[in-house]
Amino acid sequence: GAQKMATATEKEADVFGFHRAGAQAALHVFVVRDGDIIHHRRFVWRNVEGLDDAALVEAALSQYYDRTHDVPREIFLPCLPTDNETAVAWLQEKRAKLRPRRSKRVRLTVPERGEKRHLLALAERNARLCLEDARASASFDDANPWREIGLDIEPARIDGFDVSHLRGAETVASLVAWKPGGGREGKFAKDE
Repeated sequence: GAQKMATATEKEADVFGFHRAGAQAALHVFVVRDGDIIHHRRFVWRNVEGLDDAALVEAALSQYYDRTHDVPREIFLPCLPTDNETAVAWLQEKRAKLRPRRSKRVRLTVPERGEKRHLLALAERNARLCLEDARASASFDDANPWREIGLDIEPARIDGFDVSHLRGAETVASLVAWKPGGGREGKFAKDE
C-alpha cells in the first residue's frame, strides 16, 4: 500500500536520495503521486570514483528517466546535475511526450528545509541502508551459509521459511532447503 506523507506539500514528485561509500553509490527513489508515496526503487553502482555528486545525479536522472514512463512536475535532489539546463530541457521534452495534455514544466529542486528536506533525508537514509545491504550481500559466504547464522559446525540441512501477506489476506508461505553443497534445485515448496 501507499505510505501517507504527513502533510503532503507536493502532490507529484520523485525524490532521489543518494549515499556514497568508496567506489560505490546507492540511489533510493520515492515516487510521490497525489501526495502519497506509491512506489520506491533502489539502484547500486559499483564504480563511481571518478564522478562528483553533480555528475552522479546527472547520470542517475538520465538512466532512470530513460526507462520510465512517467516524469513528475518536480524532482527533489541532493544537488543539481552538472548540466542542469540540458537535463531540465530533456525531462520537459520527455514529459510533454508522455503527458501531452498536462504542463510540460519540470523543476529540479534541492530542498533545504521543511517537509521536502525531510523526505529527501529519508530517501538518503534508505540509500545508505541499500548500500549497506549490497555490501553485506557481497561479503556473504555462499559456500558456508551456516557460518552466516552463527553455527560452528555444518548442519545436515537448513530450512528457510518466508511467510508474506497483503494486509493480512492472501497469505503465501515458501520453504527453501539447503544441504551441504548448496541449495537443492526442485526442493522448494510454496503454499498459498
